Amino acid sequence: MASISRVTRKSRCYIKGLALRFNISVNLKPKYITEQVKQRVLNLAKKGFHRKAIAALFQISSGSVEQIISSEPSLVKNRKQFRYESKRRRYKVEILKFVRHNPFSIKQEIKKGCYAAYYWLYVNEKKWLYLTLPSPIKPKPLARINWDKRDRELAPQVEAILNKSKVVMSRTKLDEAIGGHGWLTRYAHKLPLTMAVFQKIK
Repeated sequence: MASISRVTRKSRCYIKGLALRFNISVNLKPKYITEQVKQRVLNLAKKGFHRKAIAALFQISSGSVEQIISSEPSLVKNRKQFRYESKRRRYKVEILKFVRHNPFSIKQEIKKGCYAAYYWLYVNEKKWLYLTLPSPIKPKPLARINWDKRDRELAPQVEAILNKSKVVMSRTKLDEAIGGHGWLTRYAHKLPLTMAVFQKIK
């Protein structure tokens, strides 16, 4: 094995992998990975066991398990399918749990809460994802404000605050005193009665 590695300038692991793929016996020490062990590893791999679990069972490295599995091209393909199915089930359950525990959540909240699952399903299971996500909610238009009514209500409040104040108040300070809504700064032009009181008392 070492001489072949030197001639080909390939690693011993690469040479060993080729030998296993073409069913060529490898005379390496230690001789723990026998043909029987190899077959048992392949049987467990076919059943979907993780390479780390197989390695722990036979007390060999994960790399050795991976090398044995790689010698069977059809098995590699099947295991990729197993991983795909496992990930699909896991991510679907994650999305369903989030929706069940947050029944009023919107699409953006689900995306933020299940980031990896959302994007994996978006790429691989888009149809299922769109059927599972809640329907988009149409934004409710803001109710129109009755500025005349608000002006009549604010005028006495502003007058009372200004009469109690011992210092001259700016519109910004006065706006903060009535709640900081921006009515006396951004919408002052819609409140003629209130602004008249402000100009009179200030």
